[in-house]
Amino acid sequence: FLLFNNDILDVFTIPVQCKLYADDAKLYTSIKSDADSVNLQANLDKLFDWSSKWQLNISHHKCWIIEICKSCRNIKLVDNVYNYKLGSRPLNIVNSVSDLGIIVDSDLNFSGHIASVTRKAHQRANLILRCFISRDIGSLISAFKTYVRPIVEYNSSIWSPSLKKDILTIESVQRRFTKRLAGMSNLSYHARLKLLKLESLELRRLRADLQLVYKILFGHVNLSVDAFFKVNTNEKLNSLRRHSYQLVVPTRRPNCIAGRGLFVYRIAKLWNDLPRGTNFSSFTCFINSISDDFLTLKCSIHFI
Repeated sequence: FLLFNNDILDVFTIPVQCKLYADDAKLYTSIKSDADSVNLQANLDKLFDWSSKWQLNISHHKCWIIEICKSCRNIKLVDNVYNYKLGSRPLNIVNSVSDLGIIVDSDLNFSGHIASVTRKAHQRANLILRCFISRDIGSLISAFKTYVRPIVEYNSSIWSPSLKKDILTIESVQRRFTKRLAGMSNLSYHARLKLLKLESLELRRLRADLQLVYKILFGHVNLSVDAFFKVNTNEKLNSLRRHSYQLVVPTRRPNCIAGRGLFVYRIAKLWNDLPRGTNFSSFTCFINSISDDFLTLKCSIHFI
């Protein structure tokens, strides 16, 4: 199937971009004028013609238009002025859409995604406590790590929250689960984490962000460094208190509050603050050299 549909990428014209994953296709472009809307519609027509030519039907009920970060535009357009179509069928404009398991909304605040994964994680955690006959704490914690934590950590670098209310919402999954374990109800959350040898979920997300930066900078993933970061070549930064892989902190930031919390904008300062003794020689060495004390200081909420 991948060989069959791979040539679909050749039918679209710049600046419209297309991403494929299995039988899903995503078209995107920047809309700054009516001409950009016309160009997007022209590419939608090409998509429909390609599907008709190769007799590969499109599931119209799974196709939507979503406008991302409208408040960040420098050019103000009338909302919904253009009615996009796929063939003869109009495409609905929605405020949120699920993209490979991540609920993306128009404002990029990801509150809907956070609420969704938190609800699923609570349900899974409750099932563990109800279905496991054993009350052994070690077994229950292992089950939590295996079946619950991945739900609230999947692709967290995309949606990691910057608002304290969202951070607390996610943390409530682990907080509530540990409180219901035998002998833990009277202990503070910080004491429970220390006794159970667990990290807060926020701390784990910070570590995941740093790991992704390392993979991008050192070529461990197929992503262009220039598309995300600019490495600071100022030799004055190579002081006794700074490591040698400093990033340029973006000066142009999105106008919306949610956009400022996106990966590219939030990670530079955290990365630059890594101590000079951080070991960059390999990915494993890098992970091992990031101390919990450093990450704890960088957390927005300190559970004490």
